[in-house]
Order: sequence, then structure tokens, then C-alpha cells
Amino acid sequence: MPVFSSNDYEVNSPFLKNAYLQTLFAKFFRPVNKLYYRRERIPISEENFLDLDWSCVSSKKLVIVTDGLEGNSKRHYVRGVVKACNDNNIDVLAINFRGCSGVKSHDYFLQYGETDDLNAIIQHVLKSNNYDEIYLVGCSVGGNLILEYLGKKASDLNSRIKKAFVVSATVHLDSSCAALHKPKNWFYLKGFLFALFFRVWLMRKTFQSEVKFKDFFAIKTFRDFYYHFVYQQKKVTLEKYFEVNSSWDTLQAITIPSCLLYSRDDPFLDPDFYPLKEANENPNLSLYLTDNGGHVGFVEFSKPYFYSERLMLDFLLEN
Repeated sequence: MPVFSSNDYEVNSPFLKNAYLQTLFAKFFRPVNKLYYRRERIPISEENFLDLDWSCVSSKKLVIVTDGLEGNSKRHYVRGVVKACNDNNIDVLAINFRGCSGVKSHDYFLQYGETDDLNAIIQHVLKSNNYDEIYLVGCSVGGNLILEYLGKKASDLNSRIKKAFVVSATVHLDSSCAALHKPKNWFYLKGFLFALFFRVWLMRKTFQSEVKFKDFFAIKTFRDFYYHFVYQQKKVTLEKYFEVNSSWDTLQAITIPSCLLYSRDDPFLDPDFYPLKEANENPNLSLYLTDNGGHVGFVEFSKPYFYSERLMLDFLLEN
């Protein structure tokens, strides 16, 4: 499919033409009221489990939504997706990545593109036979996870999975990590590193080596964090981890209609790794580019939903 330069998203406020303010406004000034989850816990091994949060309106259509780095079902953009879908008669299952639901898991887990847990959730949903149509929606790292899953499962994807929609997907993890480490993103980098370390601290008794709070101050980069805490479990280099878990090389294999939304001013993405070529060559991919929007921003306070949610609904509900 062609790449679309979307003119539907107009930013009237000069403040929202700043990518960082877009990202922050979306995070801190987006109340979503009257939203209630029903939690379900499913085992994925003898020692590990996943907490699933359901928001249902008695529909035969279901959106499974994945969040970004260290996120959960309470994230602003997840709640925005849930409300938009429920308002339009679609049930939603919001995934909490392993260890991010507020309850500690057995081991530390980075889920940037490792699809085993997502597959377990989808198989759990399919066995219930409650839904005729299933849509996958992902934000940031969660978008990469969905695209990786669709690429890997292309040859035997269940026919009830109809479409996918992703926002600001980090399809090339190495370049996204490099963009995050630019001096202008110092504040965000520190916030991400603290979030990552906080979960390590809560799970410190499960690590092979002793974890001390002072370790946080020795962590300056994601590479430091990875080799300090993750490598002892993964036993693969950071470069290999990024290579294996990026959806960049699997986009051409995707076989269902999938919409990718990006802003040109996204501070956490490298412009050289927007999947323009892939969208032009794969008829199942539609890529929308806006001038503004930040990272999972696309703020529209004057309308019931943000721009990303409006585009999502238009795409998912289109016959």
C-alpha cells in the first residue's frame, strides 16, 4: 500500500507543535474516566503467569492492546484505546507485560519483541470461542511486538485475527535505543532507566547476584542496564537481542491488513528506520505519517478521542 502523508491531524496550539510537549501532554493531561477492568490471571508455566485486564461490552469483536516500555493497562494511551473501542461496541483485552501488573513475576522479563507470552494470550482467547473478529493494537514497543508476532506467524495465523493497528512502533530496536540516548532525550532516558531499575529492585531476590540500590547510579545507558541485570538471564549480547526482537526484517511477511501511524517529529525514532519501503512493497501495510504527534501523542483535546484513536476506529471498522 502507498504511504500516506496524513493531513487529517491539525495542531492548532503552538505548544503541541513541540514533540516533547505532545508526548508529555498525552501522558499527564489525558483523564479517562468511567473505565473498569475485570482481571484474569492465566498461567504460562509452573512458576509464571500473566494478568489480563478485560473491559467488555458484550461484543463479538475484540481488541487486544499492548503497551510500551514497562507499561501496563493503566497507561494513558491504553485507556484511551479501551474507551474508544468500548464506545464503539468492541470488547478490549489490555495486556500487562510479565511483572508489570503490580504483582511480581518469578523472573525478570523484557518483552520488546519476544512473542511467546503474546501467543499464549491469543491462544487463550481463541480457545474461548467468544469472538468472531480479533484485532491487535500496539503502542511503541508494544507495536513492535505485534508486528513481530504477525511476521513470525504469517503462514499459520488464525483466520479470526483480522487486522492490526500500531502507533509509534519501535520496529528497529537498535536505532530507537540510539535515538533515546541522544542528549536532547536525557530526561526521558533517565526516566526509562529508573522504571526499568525499579522493577529490578522489587524483584532483587530473584537475581543471581546481589542487587544494591546504589547500582542504579552506576547505570548511565540501556547497555549498562542490560549487562548489569538482563544478560545473566538472557545470555545473548544486546546487539543480538535487538536483532532477534525487532520486527524490521519481518514486516514483508505480514499477511493481514495492518496500519502503522507515525509522526515525523517522534523524538524516540530514527527517521532512517521508518518502514516506508516496507509499506510500499507489502500490500497489507498502510503507513500514515503526520508532521506532529510526538511519541504516542497525537493530542486532540477538542474531540472525543485523540487522532490515533480516531484513525484506529476508522481502520478497524472499515469493511
